[in-house]
Amino acid sequence: MRVSRSPGPPLVISIVVLVAGFVTAVTGGIGAAVSVVRDIGTVNGLPAVVERHLRPGAYDVYQAAPTTLTSSDVSVTGPDGEDVPALPAQPSTVDFGEKYVAVVEFIANSTGDYTVVIRSTAAQGGDVLIARSDGNLFHAPAAWLSVLGAGGLVSVIGLILLIVGITRRDRATRLSRLAVASPSGPILVPPGWYPDPGGTAHYRWWDGAKWTEHTA
Repeated sequence: MRVSRSPGPPLVISIVVLVAGFVTAVTGGIGAAVSVVRDIGTVNGLPAVVERHLRPGAYDVYQAAPTTLTSSDVSVTGPDGEDVPALPAQPSTVDFGEKYVAVVEFIANSTGDYTVVIRSTAAQGGDVLIARSDGNLFHAPAAWLSVLGAGGLVSVIGLILLIVGITRRDRATRLSRLAVASPSGPILVPPGWYPDPGGTAHYRWWDGAKWTEHTA
């Protein structure tokens, strides 16, 4: 009689779960990183004409301190050629390798190509960049971060299954050797599935006193 049971989680399943979780976590991490980089954009000197493909959301024009720009220095054109209002931004500072201060804010209502014209005078200076508003910077990659977290959790589960399986199979092997070394007389080996001492199957059921015909 053959039964489908073995000590501990199967090795193949443990490895598959571990690898699947790792791949999922890496995919989520890469997706989040790409999303953040895409939302931050690049640094531009003044004056600047910036063309960006944006998704819906609030965006700020950040200027390296000290700031000189005002909303009257910035004009934004949307995907359909419409003017997008440029307003004074809520004061906030972010560090992109250098301290940048939000000076102007505008709202992208739809996905598309936007043109941001930033004027300056001889007295104005400092690099600028366009990025999602400070509070929304990590809103876009939230789904990717969820994928990263789920992948990490699955990886931990796979690792636990692998460790438990190895530990139980090692214990079963040691108990099996003890049973084979003492084929007669009282043996203090609990009933369970152990590697088949005869080699005809992967595992054989030990009933606490003798080997049975049950294999797996």
